[in-house]
Amino acid sequence: MPLARTTDPQSSHDAAQRAEESRIYQNERILRAMGRHWQTAGEIAQAIGVESVKVSRRLAALRDSGFIEMCPDDDRRLCSVNTSGVRVHTWRAAQ
Repeated sequence: MPLARTTDPQSSHDAAQRAEESRIYQNERILRAMGRHWQTAGEIAQAIGVESVKVSRRLAALRDSGFIEMCPDDDRRLCSVNTSGVRVHTWRAAQ
């Protein structure tokens, strides 16, 4: 789905282009940081120096595209950087 309609002004198309470039850049950073071992969104975020919400937003799309996989529900664990005490999913590059 395009981020700007054909009837939108050029500024909207420019913003859509910047958003797409940012999405691609964030995806690449996440994939490089996560490697082959299981990590939480918080751990990935800490590794690349961004807020965990930025990583969390990208994980489902990366999973749906086949680039990463999520651990089974039974394998959730505590995050080493989040002290909430909640067991969370971990992620790794797809095998």
